[in-house]
Amino acid sequence: MRSVDSNSPAEQAGLKAGDVVVRVNSIAVSSGTDWTKTIHDNRGRPVPVVVIRDKQEQTLTLTPDSKKRSCVIPGFGLEELFGETGQYTRELLAKL
Repeated sequence: MRSVDSNSPAEQAGLKAGDVVVRVNSIAVSSGTDWTKTIHDNRGRPVPVVVIRDKQEQTLTLTPDSKKRSCVIPGFGLEELFGETGQYTRELLAKL
């Protein structure tokens, strides 16, 4: 992700710019659309968010609010950066 809004649920959960979100609530995230849908579907409930940060997988807990505001600005997904090898790259990073 490129940035995290101040005082947002994402910031409160500990998400930081540069994190690569790989799963939300056990659902693989490969695009901004995946992120938005999963967060929308889980508003008001705490959900685990698995990120890759500094080559380490970390699990944070995010409780999306019901406000219609963006809590993060998605960056490029792995597929956009690596093309068809994006899923393989995601799996490889998760093993680091």
